[in-house]
This record gives sequence, C-alpha cells and structure tokens, in this order.
Amino acid sequence: MDYKTKVSVIITAVTDRGYLQRAIDSVKEQDFTDYEIILAGDGNLELMKTAKENNIQFALTKEKSNLATNFNNAVKKAKGKYLKILADDDELLPGALKELYNTAEEYKADVVFGDYTIINEQSYQTGFYRLPEGKELAELIKGRFIPGGTTLVKTESFKAVGGYDILFDISEGYILNIKLVNAGLDIFLYMKYFVTAYRHHPKQKSRNLKPVDKKKREEQMVRINKKYKI
Repeated sequence: MDYKTKVSVIITAVTDRGYLQRAIDSVKEQDFTDYEIILAGDGNLELMKTAKENNIQFALTKEKSNLATNFNNAVKKAKGKYLKILADDDELLPGALKELYNTAEEYKADVVFGDYTIINEQSYQTGFYRLPEGKELAELIKGRFIPGGTTLVKTESFKAVGGYDILFDISEGYILNIKLVNAGLDIFLYMKYFVTAYRHHPKQKSRNLKPVDKKKREEQMVRINKKYKI
C-alpha cells in the first residue's frame, strides 16, 4: 500500500478539558516530521475550531460516540503507515515518534510500545511507569501491563482485525492486543523509552465515576472477558 506519510497521530477528545493544545504542541515539537495529526471527536464546535486553528484534520463522528468509534472513524482518514493514539490530556515526550517508528521499521513490528511518565496539571513529572521484566507477551497482555497510550500500531494490522471494538468504551487497547495476537499479528516490540506523559488531573473520567458508572464498567469487563481470550 502506498502511504502518504509515516505516522498518523490520532488525538481523541470529547471536549477540551484544558490540555488539548498542549497535546497537539507535543506532537508538533517532535524531532520527527513525517506525520499527520487527526483530531477525532463528534460535532463539538470547540474541537472543530481547535483543529482549524492548528491546521490539522478533524475526523467527525456525527453522533455522540465512544473512543473506539471516534478512533476507528479517524483511521478512515489516516494516510500513515502506522497509527499513534494520543489522549487529549496527555503529551508525547521528546523523540518518541522517531524512536517508535524506527523500532517498528527495523523489526517489522505490528505493535511497538514503551514506558510513560506521570505528570500533573502543570505538566510537572510526579512519577513514572516501567514495564515489568521477565514476562511473556501473553502475560503482559492478560495482566494489562502494556500501556495503551504508548503504543504505535501498524495501520494494516489495525484494519485487518477490524480496529477497536465499538461495543465497549473501556479497555480498548487491551481488546485490540488480544485481537492482534489471535489473528497472528503478534510481533510486539517493547522499547525501554519514555513515550508518553500521562496526566493526572481532577477532570479525569476515571476519577469522577458515579456508583452507577462503576457498576456499568464492571459489567462491561465481565462481557469483555467472556468475548476475548488469549
């Protein structure tokens, strides 16, 4: 397939929680230039305005949708050989795109992933995560040790398994990893490199769950575990 660019960075957002511009800037500040940025969301006028102001594409999902639907929709516009997901409240760390791409190309990988730092509202580092050593791929996936926000996925591999499962709005990366492995697209490469800065802040969805939402997530996990096994 003839790809127009090397990496499509897809930023998913429902609304701008105050960190979207920083997410976009963290991509633009990379020392790797062969990429495109696609902002994925529904018809939120603020998001559309941000995309226009930054001269980036906007992938519109007409109805209110979940992350999986928005991302899959953006992939239809993507022209990159690889896909990089980035949440609207996170940041790419310096050199990340170049390291991910070079590793993927060298080893012909379906997925490349790394480590992440933890930052606060002001983008100051407060912690970090390193992948535990000595575990096989199946263990890493089952234990949910692979940080979805750090991964670079080959576009053709993503499409071959049908992308994210839009029936679920949690554990998108976990499900995708299982789908890839079960389809024989199992060249996963870990690089010991801090790829993403994961932001902790008061507006995080996971920090503001009501009891009814927690129950829904638990019910979803039961359905996920029944549907997806490695």
